[in-house]
Formats: sequence, structure tokens, C-alpha cells
Amino acid sequence: MRSTNALKIYNDETTVTVNVGMEAQQNNKLSKQIEDYLQIVPRKITFVMSQISRATGIPESNLNLLPRKQLKINSNVEKQISDVLEALTQLADLENRTLKYCAETRGSIEFTAISEAICKNKYIGLITGLPGVGKTAACKYEARKNNGLYLCMDRLTVTLQAGIHKIEKETVGSCYSKVPNERVRRIIDYLKEDHRERGNWIDGSSYEIDGPEKIIFCDQSDYLSPDGVDLLRTISEGANIGLCLVGLPGILKKLNSKRAEVKQLKDRIAIARNLEAPSYQDICLVLDKNWPGLEDEIKKEFFKYSRKNYRILSHLIFHCREMLFTEENLGTELSVDHIQEAAGLLPKASDEEE
Repeated sequence: MRSTNALKIYNDETTVTVNVGMEAQQNNKLSKQIEDYLQIVPRKITFVMSQISRATGIPESNLNLLPRKQLKINSNVEKQISDVLEALTQLADLENRTLKYCAETRGSIEFTAISEAICKNKYIGLITGLPGVGKTAACKYEARKNNGLYLCMDRLTVTLQAGIHKIEKETVGSCYSKVPNERVRRIIDYLKEDHRERGNWIDGSSYEIDGPEKIIFCDQSDYLSPDGVDLLRTISEGANIGLCLVGLPGILKKLNSKRAEVKQLKDRIAIARNLEAPSYQDICLVLDKNWPGLEDEIKKEFFKYSRKNYRILSHLIFHCREMLFTEENLGTELSVDHIQEAAGLLPKASDEEE
């Protein structure tokens, strides 16, 4: 049977067939996935089906046939349900402290557009934003996606020698030469070479690197000294690849320095953007990726206490998860009270302090 409807149900004595514009296929893998999830997190099956229904839009009455292996679905719907179950299973793993990256938020989309422009045109770009707007997660994601080099600066990398050592560690490995120019040349030559690597992005999907680096992402660029600024400019120009500086808005003051090294870099910045704080829709997209099937009331509560900050949102999620998935609370459903209790564990915002 074929159907052009988004979701059309055919019912007989034993099965329900879900067609979404293609032939339905029997698949019992989801039944096993549900069984495995319920072994990790003992919950009422009706709660699980309700959560999957809210996340996918598939009627709960049809999903209830899954555990009995009486639901025939096509591959697209199967993947949709499987992704939800995978996210819920990952959420229950208390040792996992990383949220899945969401490439659909406004900030992620803007970051992607700028990264691709820098890769294509091989120029220097600057991306700023307040803490918690997703800069670091986007840096790591785009570095993998664009076959790039990710660097994260800190107070230990403010000197020229420390900066060179940091970049060496991420590229050619340790070098015992004491001549800065020789060490920089080795880094440039490395960046020009072809590299092959396979792995997984932070959103769980796979990646494959084949070819030379196309871009350098320098996270926490605020820590760069004028010498560090000039070092990165020299390397990116020598390797003929793009350079994306990422940091807090205060980095703009540093770029107003009258030192020649800084002025040379500033004149070469072809694009600059400041990422805005996440909106309610952005927070919902991240929640749907990491805790699918939440009710609107719960999402609004997460947004309220997140202070429009992804980092705080992740703290809230992990605190709530620890409340729900401990042995004594297994099977308990997430409520507004849990989120409020999790918010109470966080430091007070400046406007909340007495």
C-alpha cells in the first residue's frame, strides 16, 4: 500500500501499518531498543510511549503496539523513533556529561555560515559572544566538519614560546628545537599536508577527514598576547588557510591596541559577528535533541531558569537527571519541582543576590 499522507494508519486484526510516502517495512529492532531502555530506567511503558509521541508526533495509540512487535513502519519513521530512544538512553547514563550538539539553533546556523565563508575565502574572521551562547561547542563541531584545527587558549599560553608549544602539541607533536622560526615552519608544513582520520562528532554522528586542514579555530582568543596574535596570523597565512578567532566581546578592546602585530591582524579581519543569547526556541531545540518528548510546561521552566545560557541549561539538565535516575528515584517523571530544585543548586545570578 502507498500513501501520500504524512501519516496514515491501516488497521487489521494483527498489525498497524504506518506509511509516510513509501512502502512500510516490518522492523522489530525498536522493540528491543525499548526493552533495553526500560532495563536501564524502569518506567511505565505508557510514560515512554507518551514521550516518544510528543517527540515524533506519532499517535500514542499506534506506538503502544511497538513493544508487542505489531507496528510496521518505514525506515524514516524508524530512525526518528530510534533517535529519540537513543537520546533517552544517553540521558540515563550518569557518567556522560556532554550534551548533544544542536546545529539548528540561530547561533549554530550563523557560526556555520561564517566558518564556511572563512574556509572558502581563506581570510580571518572574528566571532564573539557572552559566556554560555555556545561558542566552544560550535568551534569543536565546525572544526571537525570543516577539517579544521581547534585550539583553546588559556593563561598558560600567553607567551610566544607557550603559544608555539600549544600549537605543536595539537599538530606536529613535541619539538626540541629552541628556534621559534624553525618550529613555526614545521607547523605550517604540517597544516599543508593531507590527513586522514575517522571518528564521531559531539552530536554522535560520524566524520571523516581527508586532506589538509582548511581552517584554524582559536577559542578563548581573549588570552592571546600581541605575540600570540601575530603567531596565528603568520601560521594561517603561511599555510594559506582561514583563521577564526573566538572569544568574549572584550577581545575587541585588545584589537584596538596600537602595537604593529595587532594592527596587522585587525586590518585583515574580513568578517566579525557577535552571537546573541539563545531564545526560547533555541533552548527548545537543544532540549528536543537531548531530552526529547518534554511537555511545553517543562520546557518553559528550563528556559526560565537557564538565564538564556546553554552552560546553565546543561547544569540544570544534569542536576535533574541525577535526581531522576538514582536507584531510589528510578521511574519518577520529571516535574517543574525538579527543575526548581536543580536551579536552587546553582549560584545566584547577580540580580538575585541580596
